[in-house]
Amino acid sequence: MARLGKPATTRFAALYDKAVKEGWGYHEQMLKAASLMKELGVEPKDAIDMMEKAGEEVSRRRQQPGEIARVVGFVYQNEFTPRPYDIPKHGVKAQPKLINEFSRNGSIERLMARSQTIPQTMGEVLSKLYEPNALLHLSPHHCLPQDVKSCEEWVSGDLTDRQYICPAHLKTRAVGRRNDNVLHRHVIVYESDRDGLAGNWNAQAGIIERLAQDLPLRLCVASGNQSIHSWFDCSTRRKDQVKDFITKCVELGADPACLRPAQLVRAPWGVRTSNGKIQKVIYYAD
Repeated sequence: MARLGKPATTRFAALYDKAVKEGWGYHEQMLKAASLMKELGVEPKDAIDMMEKAGEEVSRRRQQPGEIARVVGFVYQNEFTPRPYDIPKHGVKAQPKLINEFSRNGSIERLMARSQTIPQTMGEVLSKLYEPNALLHLSPHHCLPQDVKSCEEWVSGDLTDRQYICPAHLKTRAVGRRNDNVLHRHVIVYESDRDGLAGNWNAQAGIIERLAQDLPLRLCVASGNQSIHSWFDCSTRRKDQVKDFITKCVELGADPACLRPAQLVRAPWGVRTSNGKIQKVIYYAD
């Protein structure tokens, strides 16, 4: 049995708290939980049983058959260190004064008026933003994380049911949409459903315009509900600049989950299945 240092319950509580604060994805939570169980000396079968039982309480996405067993098998058979990714600076929180300052003078009409000619289909948008061989994940729901194709393949097929996209470039088709399969990302997506911003298009536009002072704004997609998904180009920025931008997003009320490399966001010109509304592109820039 490994020496614990701190009690297992304390370490798992800290792991859960960190997952919430940093917005880890479901698969990443599995990997890190399995890593901690391995470190604690838990037998693989017991680890699988406990994680499957805990997974029954998760409502936001179903487990795939054998998914947890594969995760545990991978972690227990390999020297696995979860790959860090860019996160906000430690302790950063939303800043209501900053949010009010930049949102009160926003104008959705002004933002839209600055747009270049907007591509009118999802395929056109993807073709402008990605190289033909870029590996991408698009999905009708959260439960198809391994549905990966090249941009060219996606564009030549039927995209009518694809309401979500992972904007990152992926390494391989086999591994699927996971943070550790992200080759690189050239955009950071800001989205907020915070009170005072959700459904307030002018206020959201003010925040977007402020963020566009730090990174080029490439795309704005209306979610079909109460928020705008705004894509900012980070492809030519240093790691410290990316971290500073992500921190600014959190200070301005961003949903931290959207800042993860492999997070799903609303696909341009997709159809939101919950209400049948088109996820309109309201801003585009080369």
